[in-house]
Amino acid sequence: MESMQYQGWIFNFDKDATREYYAKHRYECSGAPCRNFHQNLFEMPSEVRRFLEGFGVDIDNPIEQMSTTAFKEDNLVEQEVMYCVKGTASSEEGYEIDIGNVQISIVKDRSVMPNHEMPEPYFGLILYNLFFHWTVDDDIDDWYPESNKLLRKNKTFLFRKK
Repeated sequence: MESMQYQGWIFNFDKDATREYYAKHRYECSGAPCRNFHQNLFEMPSEVRRFLEGFGVDIDNPIEQMSTTAFKEDNLVEQEVMYCVKGTASSEEGYEIDIGNVQISIVKDRSVMPNHEMPEPYFGLILYNLFFHWTVDDDIDDWYPESNKLLRKNKTFLFRKK
């Protein structure tokens, strides 16, 4: 077991067991949002990538991936991605980690995070506010038919210059 402290969190994890898990399990999804995620994985901020890979996570193989929000005028879609890590996580300070604009929620509740054949103990890392460009050939309007002004306002807030 390895240990790491990060933004008030204490992680005790088995990096080798996590790597082994990802080597044996593949999340299969062939829809355009999933293909877009894999095609644009290089857009994941490097600090987020290093954080996940530090646990032994295969970032190209999330246990769940979805995308429900698109900012069509900027050709961006939000990725919500879940990874699983063998080990435990605890914090007295909060429920998430912020790396730039990306928020990472740590999930230990089994009703929120289903077991994807990883033996206990394990925890989940769910990424929010992770935006990738839409580059697949599929029409973005077929996958994101609605436009929402509130979402545009949220994006303006998230990406404001500091």
